[in-house]
Amino acid sequence: MSKTEVSPPAAVCFQTTLAVRVDDLNYGGHLANDAVLKLVHESRLRWLAALGFSETDIGGCGLIMTAAAVQYRAQAFHGDTLRADTGIAELSAAGFTAATLLVRTSDNVAVAAVRCRMAAFDYSAGRVRRLPQAFRERLADLAEQAV
Repeated sequence: MSKTEVSPPAAVCFQTTLAVRVDDLNYGGHLANDAVLKLVHESRLRWLAALGFSETDIGGCGLIMTAAAVQYRAQAFHGDTLRADTGIAELSAAGFTAATLLVRTSDNVAVAAVRCRMAAFDYSAGRVRRLPQAFRERLADLAEQAV
């Protein structure tokens, strides 16, 4: 893998489908780069909700994105349905990396690979903190069970 290549999740622990909407398009008529991060964000919110969490409450604190990398692989257009395949990578004491592959469902073509580094964040104190133990254990379990 080259330094600029963003790898898809090694194992998928969550899937959801997302529609490319008209406001997701750029002046070229295809999926805009900022919309890719918005779609991945929506997918992450759905994943956390399925686990019983939210970005503002993972068991005593919230999450904040500290880094993101996107590799575009194909164009997507208005009306396309994308499947977001998400997996966990690089679990640490204070955070984890969520790796997501956006795949156009009509032809199974990968549109973008995205990696978001997420950290546990205490919004009232304005600082990064350790992942709550129950959330960290849930992520570890998901990573082991993912297919």
